Amino acid sequence: MTATTALVPVKALAASKSRLFPERPRADVEALSLAMMGDLIACLRAVDGLDTVWVTTPDATVAERAEALGARALLRPDPGLNAALEAGAREIAHGDEALLVVLGDVAAADPAEIARLLEAAPARGVALAPSSDGGTSALLRRPADAIPARFGPDSAKAHREAAHAAGVACVELELPSLAIDLDVGEDARAILALPTLGARTRRLLEDWGVGTPRLSLSGLTGVPSVKPGDDLAALLDTAASAQGVALRDGVLVVCQKVVSKAEGRVVALANVEPSPEARRIAEEDDKDARQVELVLRESTRIVRRAHGVLITETHHGFVCANAGVDLSNAGDADTAVLLPVDPDASARALRDALEARGAGPLAVVVSDTFGRPWREGLVDLALGCAGLAPIDDLRGGRDWEGRPLEVTATATADQLAAAAGLLMRKDAGIPAVWVDGVQPGGEGGVRDTLRDPATDLFR
Repeated sequence: MTATTALVPVKALAASKSRLFPERPRADVEALSLAMMGDLIACLRAVDGLDTVWVTTPDATVAERAEALGARALLRPDPGLNAALEAGAREIAHGDEALLVVLGDVAAADPAEIARLLEAAPARGVALAPSSDGGTSALLRRPADAIPARFGPDSAKAHREAAHAAGVACVELELPSLAIDLDVGEDARAILALPTLGARTRRLLEDWGVGTPRLSLSGLTGVPSVKPGDDLAALLDTAASAQGVALRDGVLVVCQKVVSKAEGRVVALANVEPSPEARRIAEEDDKDARQVELVLRESTRIVRRAHGVLITETHHGFVCANAGVDLSNAGDADTAVLLPVDPDASARALRDALEARGAGPLAVVVSDTFGRPWREGLVDLALGCAGLAPIDDLRGGRDWEGRPLEVTATATADQLAAAAGLLMRKDAGIPAVWVDGVQPGGEGGVRDTLRDPATDLFR
């Protein structure tokens, strides 16, 4: 077999990983770049069949570190990634020698998988390992100029097309350790789950707390009192921008009351004519007959009535006190706020409006405060959601100790609403909470979580 040389391109430290951890000091990001290069060099030097590992870089510090780690360095000005690779290939590979290019941010590369790539390479042509985003993490060319380098967005496709145009064979291997090149924060969390991640990179990421599950909740303040017809998306987006909160890659929990107000679900009690049934209940329970009338209109049935408490099932299928009809923080005296007609549709409309303003991707949860059977105290629950699966069905998986999960289905939307409720106190003037740490994605609405009466043991 012909000789194979490895070539690793590494940016200048000043330009490295500018998107990855923008909140960290520049020195930390540069240390990470050097750590990833060190782990990759160690991996490549452990692969049988690789003769020499070269690093091409415009940075003297990178070149010095590479040579200290046992690689050889090409210190050249930066003409761009593909131009640098072609210049390096002409200098270090000759005749029919094969050249393996591995990007310098592939920090979890496994020597065994690199060896598989070498073994799979055709006698004349290319073998490539694609990254999860459609790029190319590793490319072996035999000879070194079999096809031109086409690294960049969608480069796996570009390399396949280049092989076809050159009339040479192309072999593609899905190699898990090469699937992730470290570009953004989500990559860092994913790469920590790979057992092949190099010790240098792992130590730095763990020291920074990357991979540690955490949520960050930010209450949106400064939202003016919402009135019917207001553009709620604009009000929330403006408040978030004023606080420096980016509504992106997270979940916005919005209290039902501002959603209902914006949608005009507000009723003046002076305009309500109580029915005889409403008057009877109001007299027996010492309530405002007009409010009772609204409760009856919003309900399909009375579930329980005792001790001055009226529990009903709403047209949506929610079981709650007073069908969600609420007089507190209504904006005007003797005014009641009703639940949205379709809270899932309200969540979808708000998400779409926010994304139309440049936010997103994001999920939206519409929440309200409910009591619970057999427990004192109130808790916020989800009435509607969009861009988020309301239930995380774990059935069929396994627990931490490996036991099969048979009944576990977590009410994710409700959990988010409850967490946000810690900040959305009645006296806080906070109508929405931004949740970082939960990625949007998934289908369905809260209506999907309502239990079928046929399987409900309490009906």
